[in-house]
Parts: sequence; structure tokens; C-alpha cells
Amino acid sequence: MKIKRIPSCKQPKNVASDSHNHTSTANPAIASFTSKYVGALCFDFNPFDRDVYLIGTDAGQVHKCSCTYNDHVLQTYSNAHKGPVYDVRWSPLHQELFLTGSADWTVKLWLQNHVVPLASFTSSSTPIHGLAWHPTLFSVFCCVDDDFLMIWDFSKQSLDPIVKQFLNSKSVLGHVSNKLTCVIFALNADCLIVGREGGQLNVFKINSTLSEDALSGDYAGENTYIEMNVEKKMQLDKNFVKEALKTLFPLTFCN
Repeated sequence: MKIKRIPSCKQPKNVASDSHNHTSTANPAIASFTSKYVGALCFDFNPFDRDVYLIGTDAGQVHKCSCTYNDHVLQTYSNAHKGPVYDVRWSPLHQELFLTGSADWTVKLWLQNHVVPLASFTSSSTPIHGLAWHPTLFSVFCCVDDDFLMIWDFSKQSLDPIVKQFLNSKSVLGHVSNKLTCVIFALNADCLIVGREGGQLNVFKINSTLSEDALSGDYAGENTYIEMNVEKKMQLDKNFVKEALKTLFPLTFCN
């Protein structure tokens, strides 16, 4: 599928290229002369409907598409971000929820049928490279920028992450550039895995007692412990998540 570029007046006039070495598309007028098509940087299939998938683009837009149609998109989130979208992730626990992470430093939470995000999360001044949902806690997700691993729980707060851990250190590891690039929760083990630009992986173990949760792992020869302080939610089902979202975002679900 070829997706045509949609100019957005809300994009900033000057955005420098970042570590991904993508050409800046901050000025829509200039970008339209460069190419009439957007570049797809990431995608993810809906775990509840494998026919539907999301695409994040270099123009800061997100498109919902279907495998059934190869000539048009189902929906476009035109002003999703003010920079390239580097990662997009559907929630594994709710078919309507997804996250996007961008070069504009933000992570945004969306409902697929709403063109305005439910919430925006910012805790750094560098691009967000990777996202991951917790496999059993519907409101917990993590993200990585150049240097930090951040864990959020939007049922508690959206202004600051519950965990913000510095993981990048070229003086210890001896690399000129060793930025964080991706992150994922293990599905069948209590682990969190972080990938790096230089090809390295860091594996952190998540304690089973989630009321006093901690991550522990071997990083540069030292044990790193991160307290999460999240509550374990028992008997998690679709109705539980739906009612919880209504409580957290009442204005969105008022109709």
C-alpha cells in the first residue's frame, strides 16, 4: 500500500534530524515536493483482529489500515505527533487502545475511533524509540528514549513515570554511542528486555510480588533495582478494562 502525504499545519517549522537519520519532514510544503508518499516507520497488528493494523509515518501521522483493502486506509490520525512516529503498539488487553511514540518526545494513548488522544506522556527531551505494554496490567506500559527506561501507570498518574531509570553509559560500556532502541515485556516470564543501538540486550527480572515490584538485572557489572509500586489486578477481563477507562477518562466516555 502507498499512503499519500497529508500536509499538517500543526507541525513545527524547524525540527532537526535525529539519531535514526531520517530526513526531517517538519515543513509540509517542502516535504510535499520531496515525495508525495509518506515513509512507514513502524506498524502493529491488532491482537483482537488480525485484519486491522496501524502504521506510524515519518510525517507524524498514524493510519489504521486493513489487509482487506490495499488502496485506502480506514482512518487517519492526521496530527498524531509533531515528528516522526517511531513505534506504535496495540494493547494486548483491550482492542480499542493503542500507544504511539515519537521524535517529538511524547508517548500518546489512543482509542482507535477517536482522532484526539486520551492522554500524552512526556518525561524526557529526546525521541521515544520503543514502547511495550505490560501483558497483564492494562494501565502499565514502558518506553525507552536515548538514555532512559521509563515505566508508566496511567491509572495512577500521567505527569511522571513511576520508574525512570538511566541505563546508557558510554564511559562504563566503552561505546561512543550505545543508545536504547527498543523494549519488550516477556510473555511467559517475569522479564523486561531492552535493546541497544550497538546490538546489546539488557534483561531485567520482574519480581512476582507486584505490590512491591522491582526490576533487577545485571547492567555493566552492577545489580540494578527499580521499584515499580503497581497493584496486581486479578480476574482482568474486557468489562473490567472498559469500566476502568470510563473512570480514568470520563469526558471521553460521557456519551
